Amino acid sequence: MAGIALDIHVENLKEKDFEEGNKKKIIEEILEKNIPIALSFSPWQEPIWKDQNPELFELFKVAVNRENSVLGQQGLSHKCRYKHRFVDPWHENYCLYGKELSYAEQNDLMSRGKSRLESIFEKKVELYASPNHQFDDTSLEVAANQKYSYFVDKAMIAIRPYKFGNMLVVPERDLEDGKFDCAGVYIHYDEIDKVRNNYNNVLERAMSLGNLQPENVDEYKIKLNKIMKHVYKFLRDLKKIPKKLTRTG
Repeated sequence: MAGIALDIHVENLKEKDFEEGNKKKIIEEILEKNIPIALSFSPWQEPIWKDQNPELFELFKVAVNRENSVLGQQGLSHKCRYKHRFVDPWHENYCLYGKELSYAEQNDLMSRGKSRLESIFEKKVELYASPNHQFDDTSLEVAANQKYSYFVDKAMIAIRPYKFGNMLVVPERDLEDGKFDCAGVYIHYDEIDKVRNNYNNVLERAMSLGNLQPENVDEYKIKLNKIMKHVYKFLRDLKKIPKKLTRTG
């Protein structure tokens, strides 16, 4: 079986979302078996994954400082600068409903988040994950110039890693979907116990991002994936409008 890179997003850490309320079991298993991973953090959630969970944070710190693992960054604030009354505001680099951010604006957001995480973990941030996987070409240009090694995207179709400048773009499947036709998958740390079979499947095949090789990917596939991702986001937002109208009404 082909190897697959595992990207774990650390956000919410409520005990109810973990088997027997044990938050450390997952990362302890990763360390015990020396599983290569990427751990991606949102700087604005530092109080959750660092201050409120100091023992867990120390394990995260050990995990990302291994040679076979990568420290990832999920934006800065993880939230759109535009106010959204009815739709999901959890995107930062690109908004379907507002004006596009300039190069300078995106550069400021990325660099501030990068500096914060590097000071906390004492390691270089190598991976950038746009909040909600919403980004544009400017996001890629900024990230490449910021010297990130990896830029991850949500894979709506089977699409392989490809180069953007000196940076490797890695389309990832959502592990909850149970599809393993891409070189990478992502999952939120607090959702792992809900998809344990899929997760165990990946653990057996986990490989370092550093072992991934760029491939020749047709431009139409990249564009199609982008369109499908935006449509998915739009439809998801659309479903939430009736509920929010009821609350505000």
